[in-house]
Amino acid sequence: RLQALNATIVSHQDVLSLDDWPPKDGDGKAAPVSGKQPCKICGEKLKDLWLKRSMCLVCVKAQRSEHKRCPFCKATTLCAHDGATPKCFACDDHSCSQCSLLRLDGAGVSALASELQDRGRSSASASGERKVLLAFDWDQTLCSTKSGSAPIVGVHTLDPELGALLQTAEAGLAAVVTESGAVENILAFLAAHGLRHVEVRSANREKRTKASVIRELLARVAGTEGGGDCALLFVDDDLAEHTQPEMRALVRDTANAASVFFSNNA
Repeated sequence: RLQALNATIVSHQDVLSLDDWPPKDGDGKAAPVSGKQPCKICGEKLKDLWLKRSMCLVCVKAQRSEHKRCPFCKATTLCAHDGATPKCFACDDHSCSQCSLLRLDGAGVSALASELQDRGRSSASASGERKVLLAFDWDQTLCSTKSGSAPIVGVHTLDPELGALLQTAEAGLAAVVTESGAVENILAFLAAHGLRHVEVRSANREKRTKASVIRELLARVAGTEGGGDCALLFVDDDLAEHTQPEMRALVRDTANAASVFFSNNA
């Protein structure tokens, strides 16, 4: 029984409640905890089973609950809506509808886009679907480039699910909103992949925030037929972009908006 418990704990460490310590086996007896590896916060020597990145689960809970930060990635945006221990969106691959922040990969984004369209079938345009503005980050989200480098055909790649989703979007509803200044290179790269209709906006070049650029794009769609209740699907691999106050306000103010913290491994 203890062996089965240990296997379960190893695969579900991040979602365990830490209210009962030490852990118990199936008969209610304390599972072995003492070992040779010290927790780098409290120094307690434990078995590897009870450590994550050299920190014991009790200290992880204390750091997140009392100090309001993740001890692994130092993020201060945590979710306390699910379970006894606050979750980190990055380290726990956590999603929370109450926080209006989802952790998804390309397939999850595609499914969410369909859901946003379906929500408007009863009241949207004549097509029976609500319009959805797709606003995707570039580096490490839509494309494999890093740090604003120019994309090179044959070297860099597009995320297949996000690329396919953009293929189905009409002009005016598909945009890359990036900090990269390589706008012309990105446009050429998109054209080489059959995505000439995708608009590219560089917040850095325009000396604006991504939120202000997206708000402008939404306002433009709102002025078109059937665009009055346009939904927003913002996808970015940088947690800081999602937690920026102006972006949080935009998501909150838009009736049907989804903010996706993108992960290739979600």
